[in-house]
Parts: sequence; C-alpha cells; structure tokens
Amino acid sequence: MKVTLISHTPFSEYVIMKAGLITRGRQHPPSSLFSKERFIRKLIEKGHHSILEFGYATFLVEGVSRALLAQITRHRLASFAVESQRHTKPKSEIVIPPTITQDPELKGEYKEIAQKCFALYEKMVERGIPKEDARFILPNATPTAFIISANFREWRHILQLRLASDAQWEIRELCREIAKQLSLIAPSVFEDLVKKRNERGG
Repeated sequence: MKVTLISHTPFSEYVIMKAGLITRGRQHPPSSLFSKERFIRKLIEKGHHSILEFGYATFLVEGVSRALLAQITRHRLASFAVESQRHTKPKSEIVIPPTITQDPELKGEYKEIAQKCFALYEKMVERGIPKEDARFILPNATPTAFIISANFREWRHILQLRLASDAQWEIRELCREIAKQLSLIAPSVFEDLVKKRNERGG
C-alpha cells in the first residue's frame, strides 16, 4: 500500500480560523495572544464542524484491494477517480490478508486460485470477450489505485469510523496513514484523532 498526499488547501488552518472568526462577528484575531490552533480545537470540541469544510486534501492510493475500494467509496461526500478495469490490464499481484498469510497451506491455495482467475481472464480476452465482461472473474484481492478528495469535515468523519478497532484491517491501515499525513498539514484539525489512535494502540 502506498499513500501520497498530492494536493491540499494552502494555509488551511488560517482559512478555517477566518471562517470561525466570521461566525463570531470578527474578521481578525482579537489580540496578539490569540492562537488559531487553540481556537480551532475549541470549535471542534463544541461541534462547530462546518468551518472544516473550507479545507481540502487529495490523496493518491495505490496497491490496495478492490475489497477496500468497495468500502471507501461508500463515503459519498468524497470524490473519487478509480483505475478502470475496462481500460487497463489487471495486475497479477494480489492483496493477501494477514490472517491468511499466517497459514502457509491456505496462503498457497489462495494464491493458486487467484492466479487461475487471472489466467481465465486473459484467456477470455484473447478469445474476444470484452474486458468489461471478462473482469467479472477477477477476485476482490486484485490491487487497484484511486484518487480520493474530501474536505476536512468529511475526512474527520471517515477517519473516526475507519480507525475504530472493529474496522476492517486494510481500510484501517489506509486511514492510519492518511491521518498521519493530515495531522502534519493541519494538526489542530486532526491531531486528536491520531492521539486517540495511539492511546488505543490501534
């Protein structure tokens, strides 16, 4: 799995601070001692999350399974561009869950059956079956790539759900990395989620 931050709102915390101030009838900080980070954290604690919609972040995600893709695209407020199975040749590598990796026999059968699926896919395409039909045989373990973009409010929502201990392992791993990168560009918005994750040990 590879996660790359490819774009984000410049000076996002400043923009969010300005949005918060305008809701309080101000355009400028009230004093030189004013802390935008403390101000943003306090607004989040009070549930004033609409101001977070002024910050955006876009990530390129590579080497994850189609099973993960089916989960992450349920977040309808995010925007997606997904590697097409119709216009590209599927990669023969597969994503293997850790629980299966721990059992050598099952891992071997898992890989063998996946390779048979890829081989049948190639055979169907060679015989003139359209890729859009041949792809039906491809397993959920097939790796894919996609770009995902969302505002900071939606990112907090996604991370709060997908960092939970009962979230599926692969999407939890993805969101750990996204949370880590988001906390570097907007710590006042995301560092609490990273801290909670670390406290849980998840």
